[in-house]
Parts: sequence; structure tokens; C-alpha cells
Amino acid sequence: MADDVDSKPKHNWIAYPPRKRRKYGVKPKMRATVRNEEPACRLCGAPTEEIDHIVPKCLGGGDERSNLQGICKPCHLTKSAGEANFMRWHVYRPKKRAEGNG
Repeated sequence: MADDVDSKPKHNWIAYPPRKRRKYGVKPKMRATVRNEEPACRLCGAPTEEIDHIVPKCLGGGDERSNLQGICKPCHLTKSAGEANFMRWHVYRPKKRAEGNG
């Protein structure tokens, strides 16, 4: 009787193999082009570690070469944090209604 209880699975879900993550960023060929053309960070001069969109995609920027720059990780984190604050306060913030004495 104890063998029947132990042989049943302890969960109801099915284990699937891990899926490949989709990458929606800049294509590898364009990344290589930017890294070759800009070996140093545009902001501080350190070696280029990441590819950044000058105008963020959420604000209408694209993946064309003119909108890409090579920058180091610390500068990318700083720039991304500033963009997140901008989005939070200026783009996604609901407008206050004008209250009238009506």
C-alpha cells in the first residue's frame, strides 16, 4: 500500500524542456559593426561593452546604425536609469485634470 502512494507524482505539472529565449535587440552583425567602429565608450572613453540606442525604442528610435552607440556598462546603466525616470515622470504619468469652481 505504501508503494502506491510513493509512485504517484507529487505535482500536477508536466516538465517541458527549456525554450530558447528570443532576442529582440540589435542583430549580431550590426553589433559587430558598432563595436568595430566605436571601440571606446562615447561618454567616458572606456572600452565598449554594450550597444545602446541613442533614442530609446519606446520613444520611436529604431535599430538603424545612426541610432546606435557603443558604451561601457556603467554608462549604460546610468543612461538607462535616467531614461526610466523620464518615462515614469513624463510619458506614463497621467495628466491632472484642471479643477474648476464650476
